[in-house]
Amino acid sequence: ALGLSALGLVRLAFSALWLKRMKKRARAADGLQSRLNMLILRTGVTREVRLLEHGKVRSPFAAGFRRPAILLPEGFAARLEKEQLDHVLLHELAHLRRLDLPLNWLVAVLQILHWFNPLVWFGFARWRLDRELACDALAIEAAGADQHREYGRTILHLLENLTPHTAMPGLVGILENKHQLRRRIGMIANFRPGNRWGPPSVVLLLVLALVGLTDAQTTKPQKPTP
Repeated sequence: ALGLSALGLVRLAFSALWLKRMKKRARAADGLQSRLNMLILRTGVTREVRLLEHGKVRSPFAAGFRRPAILLPEGFAARLEKEQLDHVLLHELAHLRRLDLPLNWLVAVLQILHWFNPLVWFGFARWRLDRELACDALAIEAAGADQHREYGRTILHLLENLTPHTAMPGLVGILENKHQLRRRIGMIANFRPGNRWGPPSVVLLLVLALVGLTDAQTTKPQKPTP
């Protein structure tokens, strides 16, 4: 058990180094930073966010703690309409507004420590789905409630033309899991302003963490033999 946990922590360290190197080698997205800054004001994100491009990035994602950035595949913006690009950027900004990156690291650590508990794995899978639903809702509200169908078409377009990144704790993207897309598209098609997802899954996450950190196998003190 300790060996598996140590292996998981080593994997986390390597993924952090990979992301750091990826951001360092990425270049600024030409002419798009001003567009991103305008969308930042609409989403209520309070930190500066850089917009970068890299040739080895397969799909858009947000990454970074102190200096958050949104990374795009090279030439990505030129292949999308302006409205579609806004949808992608708004989704990634929603992740940053909700502080999903630090929560993602917390979930990864807890999942390593409690790899043997199926309830923990189920709870975290549910949390990831609710996280994406919440970001979709925030992005649609920022784009305009009448944009929900166009937003759904943007996700389908990305799914047809891009390959989702392997799940990593240091990044969150608009194409997280293909198996979740049916429910996401259903929510988007029936979107109503004011819908919210997320708090129930956060509560579930905290409960599972508390239960997992509690030693449930307490032994009763034995009576001394005469």
